[in-house]
Amino acid sequence: MTREEIILKHIKRNGRGFEIAPGCAPIASKKQGFHVHVLEHTTDLIGFLNDCDSLLKKDGVLSLAVPDKRYCFDRFRPLTGIGRVIDAARSPQKIHPAGTVAEYFRTVVSRGGRIAWDTSDKGELEFVHSFEQAKQAIRNVSERGYYLDVHEWCFTNFVSTDDGRLI
Repeated sequence: MTREEIILKHIKRNGRGFEIAPGCAPIASKKQGFHVHVLEHTTDLIGFLNDCDSLLKKDGVLSLAVPDKRYCFDRFRPLTGIGRVIDAARSPQKIHPAGTVAEYFRTVVSRGGRIAWDTSDKGELEFVHSFEQAKQAIRNVSERGYYLDVHEWCFTNFVSTDDGRLI
């Protein structure tokens, strides 16, 4: 099965749902007949999952496909640890904190001019933002309260098959 087939296996086209994915390249697109809304980033992962749980019907499905940091602009960001997830849940924020914004602006890269790639892409990795852009972004968040749309969480992907194997 392809990645898309695995992700969509339990999703009903006539159901309603949310897709957490880049809006420019959804897996469950409206064009394909899915009734899904896109939520790209959240500042409180546990709160978001609790909200999903409360909104899902008893037979509802939560199917998550998250960006794999090894193959996107998050390449040099650290994996999200459970401590950070718990801290964010205990002290929820409406905007991404200055530290997350700094980490993003100082580490985001492109490969061959692309912000996402696969294992066959061999272009050079290049940092996208300057130190001055990072400083300005930090000021915008910490002093002006701006919301900057960045990835709060960084993961690597695995897929669980019906028999429990991870691929």
